[in-house]
Amino acid sequence: MGGVDVVYRHAQGRAKVETNMNRGLLALGWLCAGLFAGFGISSGGTSAVSEASAAEPLGPKDVTARSCLIKGTYPPAKGTKVFDQTTGGELIATLTGAYLPMALSEIPFDPTTYRARLSTSVGSGSVRIEGYVNVADLPLYTAQDLSVQGATVWISSAQKVKLVRATKNALTVELAVGGTLKQTVRATAPCEAFSLAKGAPTPIELSPKGRSYMTKKQKVDLYEQPNGNLVFSLNMMEGTGQLFWGDKIRQGFVHVVSRNDLIIDAWVPLKDLDPLKKGEM
Repeated sequence: MGGVDVVYRHAQGRAKVETNMNRGLLALGWLCAGLFAGFGISSGGTSAVSEASAAEPLGPKDVTARSCLIKGTYPPAKGTKVFDQTTGGELIATLTGAYLPMALSEIPFDPTTYRARLSTSVGSGSVRIEGYVNVADLPLYTAQDLSVQGATVWISSAQKVKLVRATKNALTVELAVGGTLKQTVRATAPCEAFSLAKGAPTPIELSPKGRSYMTKKQKVDLYEQPNGNLVFSLNMMEGTGQLFWGDKIRQGFVHVVSRNDLIIDAWVPLKDLDPLKKGEM
């Protein structure tokens, strides 16, 4: 049913399940303890979708504010389980991996201890769910660039990230940097900086007065200015390199930019770079 298999079983508390055939012919009402072995059927109703709704559980106190709502239409991992409680509880639905409009809220400060609340939007031929899922089971993407190190290193928009922790109105996430020796970076940003759907990558804008450079060494040191402070180092895998666009040279350093999973806007020692001929980028 629209990317969701609804489990019709008695759950602790109560779970609401409504279906309607041909836009309003049948409705299945409240699932309650002792009511027709776990669910009841009643005729009538005007709902055009199926709905599974969890009870109000005794959940964690430390969760994100109501204004922290992360949305997106995207296929969650096939087999993602939805429960009626933030911990323990009964299974009320299983996601099939089809595209599904979703909203995530009540995210626990420590996402490893409790589940977050999942709601699916009403749509033609879809199932509407109110339940709880492990945050790690849902896709989480950056909806904008997130600063890692000042104005030098950023996580790009449209990158899949891992939730590390939350506060009332912000999330801290982690990105595994491609091409490196299992290097990760973290960034903290408001809830609106994230999405459950992958957006379109933002193209990089390059200065016409510049050229391409490839790194020579496995370790790439990034500075905030020529002969300034070292702010970040990339530890590349053997046999790989980092391609930059450089537009100016000062005091033996090249100002470089790149945009992949990370955005880099920094200064790199010229001795650590190989300038490429035009057309080699």
